[in-house]
Formats: sequence, C-alpha cells, structure tokens
Amino acid sequence: MKAKSIIVALLLILCGLSVSSFCQLHEANTPESVGFSSERLKKINLLLEGHIARGEIPGAVTYIAKHGKIVHFEAFGSMDIEQSKPMTKDAIFRVASMGKLVTSIAVMILYEEGRFFMADPIAKYIPEFKTMKVATFDKTNGSILAINPAQNPITIHDLLRHTSGFVYPGEYAGMDALFNQVNLDIRGGESATFIKELASLPLVCEPGTQWEYGYSLDVLGCFVEVLTGGKFIDFCRERIFKPLGLNRTNYVITEKYLDQLTTLYQYDNGRLKPIDKPANSSYKNSPKGCPGGGWLLSSVPEFALICQLFLNGGEVNGTRILGKKTIDLMLANHMAGIPKEKWYKPYAGFGIGGAVLTDVGISGEYGSPGMFWWLGSNNTYFFIDPAEELVGIIMMPVSPHRHLGIMEKFRNLCYQSIIGK
Repeated sequence: MKAKSIIVALLLILCGLSVSSFCQLHEANTPESVGFSSERLKKINLLLEGHIARGEIPGAVTYIAKHGKIVHFEAFGSMDIEQSKPMTKDAIFRVASMGKLVTSIAVMILYEEGRFFMADPIAKYIPEFKTMKVATFDKTNGSILAINPAQNPITIHDLLRHTSGFVYPGEYAGMDALFNQVNLDIRGGESATFIKELASLPLVCEPGTQWEYGYSLDVLGCFVEVLTGGKFIDFCRERIFKPLGLNRTNYVITEKYLDQLTTLYQYDNGRLKPIDKPANSSYKNSPKGCPGGGWLLSSVPEFALICQLFLNGGEVNGTRILGKKTIDLMLANHMAGIPKEKWYKPYAGFGIGGAVLTDVGISGEYGSPGMFWWLGSNNTYFFIDPAEELVGIIMMPVSPHRHLGIMEKFRNLCYQSIIGK
C-alpha cells in the first residue's frame, strides 16, 4: 500500500510538470472500455496528418473524453513552422470567442450570489445603454432605411443569449460605415470608451426579438467590472482559473509561458503565412479593457477542464465553480418565445455560453439533442454532449474562420468512433 501511494504521488508530480491539474482526468484503460473504437479513432489522425502534409494547417491538438475518461489526446504538426518547433499537447492557442464561455461562467457566478436578475435592463448598471435606437434595413442591399428609438430595454438575459441587437462589423452593410466612425477596441482601449462608443450606435433589431452575434459578451465583461468594482480579467483569474489550476488560461501571455504560445498563421493562396509570432504578439500586453467577447488564451488540456464542469454539474477535480442547477440553466435552450427563423440555426437554439442542438434530423449531422458547443475565429472548437457524457476539443493556430471545415470533420470523426455506452 505504501509503495502504491509513492507511485501515485510521483505520477501527480510528473503530471504537474506537464499539463497541470488536467492529469486528474484519467485516461481510459482502452477506448473500448468507454464505448469507443480504437481503430475508428485513427481516422482523426489521418485527417489532421493529411491537412498538415498538404500545407493547409501548421498543426493541431485534439482531445476526446467520455464519462470523464480520456480516449484520445494527440498533438500534430508544428506550433512554429519556421523554427521547426513540434506541436505539444499543452501548447497555448488564441481561442478567441471560446472565451465567451468563460465570460458566461463569470456572469453566472455573480447570478448565484444574487447580484442581479436576468430580466434586469443592462441600463440599470450601465446607464449609457438607457436610450438605445434601432435601425431598419433595406432587404436588398442592407442599407439603413431608418433609425428609431428602441421599444424594448436590453436585458442581462438578452446579452447572455445574443438577443441584444448588438452585432460585429461585416454583418450588416449599412452598419459598417457607422462602425468606422467609432473606436471599439475592447482590448487596447478603456472599457468606458468602448461603452460610450457602442451605445452611440443603433441596434440591428429590437432587443429580445432575434439572435444576432456581436458585442454582447464584451458588454457583460464590463458588467462584471461594474458589479465587482474590479477588473474583469482579475475576476476570471481569481474565481475560475486559479481554483481550477488553469495556469495557461489567461488574457495575457507571461514570459513563463511564452515558449508555449503557438504562432498564428493565415492560409492564403495555398500558403501558410505567420501573422502573429509569440516574440511580438499583442498578447504580451495586458488588456486595458474587459475583453469578455474573446481574446482568451488557453490550451486543450486546460479548456477540457472547463468543459468537464458542464458534465460534472459545476465541479471538477473536487473544485466547485457553479451549482448543478446553474449548469442546467446554461445548457438549456433560451430561444423560447422567439420565432424559430430568428434563432442561431434552424436546428439549434442558444444557451448561456454556446449553441444548443435542438433537432438532429434537421441538422443532418452527428450529435445528440442538447449537445452544446461553440468555436473561435482562429479555428478552435469544443462540444459537450451530456447525453453521451462526451467532450471533444480541437485547436489549430490558423485562420480564416472554419478553415476547410476541419472542426466539423473532427466532430464527425469523434461520433463515428462511438460503438457503445
């Protein structure tokens, strides 16, 4: 018994040197022991190796866990092609909008503390949003036909489920000229400037009437600062990252982990061009604002712990971040009462922090009702399937968004590998 304890202690020490507290999620004895096919999982390797051999991606890290047991965890290719630097399993990626899940968790921590109600108008806490306006658009060319006072307030619930009416540039032609007149640099600029400038723009729909992807979670990052009186990034570190032992998950890259940051590439005309190198990355500077909508750095093993929270009812490795009913609320579809054609997709609604699969047949793709997922613009992606007790993650340091459909291919290869319960 004493020898066994020594071995366990040594293993934990070794784990701490490599992939932090992630090692407390154990590998399955065999993929077959948790209902996966070892042979079928090899198709994932073939997929990624093929894309790398053709020079379409620099590298990737992939991960699958079922029933809290790891069945697949692989690193492929390079994290820096020019330096011939192999990809590692604990490499750090720019996960972009996957950070919205973290922001949603931060907001729900405060919700559990009774700091606000979902139906509260955001103007109750950030007065700049009290008198918003709504634009109407020409359906043929997207130009703005009129701008009128909003009839509905923007609620916290609207911001969490993306029904606020805020959008990003590039979604509505008529809005782009207005975006060019303001400064919405939430990372490099001050939060107060971001709020003032965003509030000066019209919404693209009445709040609470349709799903639109945009600056909602950035506003919620500022909301966290108003409620707590501190910095959004500090709140995330103290209430989420540190308790879970997520040393590589952050909004800034420290010198200690700089060597683990991947080089970000852009695929253009058949070539991979580096567009953000660790040595001169903007991530070396701490954000001035509250980047709740993105700008997060993380690794696959650390983000896996965040995902596992949702299958464990709010805790992982003995550390509780949220209550079980809070997790249930986040994984629910929050689009009831909104016409289905105004949802994210015909087959998917939206929860708090990600999309929710509502109809497998309409989607025509693998999944289970209630599957929860989101992605980042630099080709990072996660899905959580409560019905299968399944987590899948892929991260690739390459743009453009949804490059070659690799994220979707990865998910399909995960599901086709399931052969039992």
